[in-house]
Amino acid sequence: MRSKDRVILASFLCIGIFLVFVGGSHGSAIIEGGRRSVSELQDELELAEKFQTVTGIRDPKSVISMLMMIRLQNNPCQAETGGNGTCYPRNQCQSLGGTSSGTCASGFGVCCTFQKSCNSETNQNVTYFVNPEWPGTFDGSVECPITVQKVDSNICQYRLDFEEFSLAQPEPVDHICESDVFVVAGGRPVPPICGENGGQHMYIDAGPSSGNIKINIVTSGDSFARRWRIKISQVQCNAQYRASDSCLQHHTGMSGRIKSFNYGDPQTVGPEFGMQLSAQEYSICIRAEEGFCGIVYVPCKDSAEPREAFVISSTSQNSSAPQRTMSGAEQCPSDWLGISCATDTGREMQTDGSSCVDRICGGTFTSLSGSTSHAPVYSFSRPFTVKVHFNDFEMSDPRAPDQMNRGFCLDYVQQSCPQSGKRSFD
Repeated sequence: MRSKDRVILASFLCIGIFLVFVGGSHGSAIIEGGRRSVSELQDELELAEKFQTVTGIRDPKSVISMLMMIRLQNNPCQAETGGNGTCYPRNQCQSLGGTSSGTCASGFGVCCTFQKSCNSETNQNVTYFVNPEWPGTFDGSVECPITVQKVDSNICQYRLDFEEFSLAQPEPVDHICESDVFVVAGGRPVPPICGENGGQHMYIDAGPSSGNIKINIVTSGDSFARRWRIKISQVQCNAQYRASDSCLQHHTGMSGRIKSFNYGDPQTVGPEFGMQLSAQEYSICIRAEEGFCGIVYVPCKDSAEPREAFVISSTSQNSSAPQRTMSGAEQCPSDWLGISCATDTGREMQTDGSSCVDRICGGTFTSLSGSTSHAPVYSFSRPFTVKVHFNDFEMSDPRAPDQMNRGFCLDYVQQSCPQSGKRSFD
């Protein structure tokens, strides 16, 4: 066989090998790293023999090495130290600046984890962004950026999971993040945050072009022990867990919990912590599960003082007077939650005869304006979305003096579709 023909055939064979190993995951190269069946091993041996015949390469180690390079590339894996990594050959993991944490792909590769701190770049499927002096805390002033680049052109979003996130609290008057702040440049606008946000997450739009984003944490002063570990995951355009457009947060499941950034139960974090942040404008989306047409929200019940699970706008938590709820654009001009056609009944008409509302604020969570008692809030408008709007001033706004508000913590449960096909529940 002529050398030119051999090269062409080898090229087609390599494409075939690639499709065999990664075609089942739509190009994402996601393959389980567990044991392979006898038939799978036989297929690989057959491909290796064909590769030897076509290319003239007789060294089994060379053939296996090439096959494993194809097989291992970009496969997710579970690291021995916890968290997620990417399956690579050991030498490639080292050359990319990763750390080996256990084996994968039946022991042929290593689970390679990537941890970065200030002034760094990454284009890996999963990267952990940590504070200086990790795993210790950081007590000082720093500007700590990381640039995230797409691993390939099929990336549409980045998901940030705040596994640990402890920065200084906002200043106490207007609740602005002055001492410390977390910001993101690139993609859709992201609100600045600070304080305690462990367990929260964000989805960032990667955009159609280069899709680079820059995450930056700026700290000032040496009076607080800061700590952060943020998992940065790249989300493929065809991923099932991709968030809907314009959703900063995306939740799945028939039940769950949503809360504002820096929300904290005062019985746990203390009265001076957990304040509502200023300048927040984003949407929290909840995927409607199959067979579910509605959703109900209730304040979190694990607070020692239940009313503190919802305190936003036009009230002060220090007031001893009963806190009333308000609704609508006129009563909620400054800070509010937007829930489409919210009612206390699951019908468009509420128990007091009023129509459903789209904004809720005040010191009591209910769709009934003027009420001083919490009540479940229903919505049968899909997609299920909670819009968060907090302006950039608190006590300085004479229309809505709401210093010391804590924001919100809500539990949700999706409501099954009535068999009759009606929207309401009686």
